[in-house]
Amino acid sequence: MLSVFSLWLMFLIPQALGLMWLSPIIAGIQNLVPPSLGTFPVTTPLFASLLVGVIVIVGVLTFFPVLSLGPIVEHFLMRAGTTF
Repeated sequence: MLSVFSLWLMFLIPQALGLMWLSPIIAGIQNLVPPSLGTFPVTTPLFASLLVGVIVIVGVLTFFPVLSLGPIVEHFLMRAGTTF
């Protein structure tokens, strides 16, 4: 019977995934696209500022639910008579 927990598949699947993931690197296949109007240069201050901006926005949005829901939960606990 063939199942996911068979020894054969537990060995074969990681090998196949690794081979398919590394095959372009091993074969040296690289498609070079010449710069045109559709390419975005990564050596400019604009790229650096956009990258830093995205990192800051994602970091702020990570902590936003805690910062916004904390006072609400504290209010409900205060009304229930629970103190810290």
